[in-house]
Amino acid sequence: MNTHCQNCPADSVCKRHNIRKTKRQVELCKCVANTKDKGIKYWNAWEKGELGSKPTTPPIILSKNSLSPSRRPRPTLTSKSITDLILPEHIKCEHIGAFVREDKCTTCGKRGKPLPIYKCNYNKNKTGECSIPNRNRKIYNCQSCHIGRELFNDAFDAVADKLAQDAINNRRRPTFRISSALLEHYVPPIKSTIVKPCRHLIYHLWPLPGYMLDWHIEQLAIRRSLFNGKFVIGIAHDDHTAKDIESKLRSKIDNIEIISVTNNANKREGTTFLKLLKRIPNDDNDNLVFYAQGKGVRDNAYDIPTIQRWCDIMYKSCLDYYPLVENILRLHPLAGSFRCNEAFHHTKSFGWHYSGTYLWFRMDDILTRNYTHLINKWWCVESWPGQLVKQEHSGLIFQDDVPSGGGMYDQTYSKHALSNWEKWKEEHANQKT
Repeated sequence: MNTHCQNCPADSVCKRHNIRKTKRQVELCKCVANTKDKGIKYWNAWEKGELGSKPTTPPIILSKNSLSPSRRPRPTLTSKSITDLILPEHIKCEHIGAFVREDKCTTCGKRGKPLPIYKCNYNKNKTGECSIPNRNRKIYNCQSCHIGRELFNDAFDAVADKLAQDAINNRRRPTFRISSALLEHYVPPIKSTIVKPCRHLIYHLWPLPGYMLDWHIEQLAIRRSLFNGKFVIGIAHDDHTAKDIESKLRSKIDNIEIISVTNNANKREGTTFLKLLKRIPNDDNDNLVFYAQGKGVRDNAYDIPTIQRWCDIMYKSCLDYYPLVENILRLHPLAGSFRCNEAFHHTKSFGWHYSGTYLWFRMDDILTRNYTHLINKWWCVESWPGQLVKQEHSGLIFQDDVPSGGGMYDQTYSKHALSNWEKWKEEHANQKT
């Protein structure tokens, strides 16, 4: 698949090459034709101005390795790749002119990549040429020019804004994933419609025998009817886990899928998380996904009543007040309880997290982001929401500003949260399912 093709319809004028193309020529342009080279020779000829074409942009010459198979994940934009998309019409500088030639990048990790060169009428530019990004120290450029610097920054913001909005509007098949470079420009959708809600559950379980394991299974069983889509449980096995856990789950909960993996103490929930996400379909339904985990199964690790109280509130707030959750998801890509507005552990770059990691998210929005990236730490899933969405764009169900460094594990704060929970239930009694 040729990602540079502008996907113009058949029997119309191609915006890139300024010639009318038939259906067959469109296939050659996209490099999906049933030929040995998929159409690369035709694309390169059109890019060079041959076969009657009149290209409006600097030529991009493809090789076989340039093609992007449809099974390959969508690219994630970085600051450098956004800069590559800035054109003279974005800069709006009175001095910059037409495309002249190509040179090579010599100053960054993309060393040797073609660098478009344009005419420049600025009186201090003795060469009369310039590039847009600062990629070749011998060539004048807009990024470091004292006149063009602000225009370049404005152009960067404009291009990033458009890419972020396009990714949001085209959630079903996004061209790019929103990376940290675009988070600053992400505008959350307002009054998003949820027409065909399909509710899925994905759940991580380390089934150590004991009271908390049975209690978690009971909580899932009594709420099974809420989910009309996938109900997938990822089980992390080791020498200490219950051997009959799969049969127990199937006897208690109807119509479930089970993924079995070997437990990894260094990754914990990260061993199953991406495998669980792959089970969620990408179709025309509004796929709303609830993620949770079996907390507190290690009987000797923490104060069990405190953890059970914490989990009980998370189950009830996230699953027993579904109309409230859906309203939040109309305005936010994520929604959860016990939001901590500080970074989890040492992941300072992510800035916030849901303490306990019980959360809902809209799968169509998550697909536009770099959702498959997990840090290689045991808290990788807990920090996952913060790496995708800035805190001000996250949705809150119950309890904000949970203190970090203990939070709900602390008995005093847990009792404080319980008193807030009683007030919250009274306020939202009409939204209980």
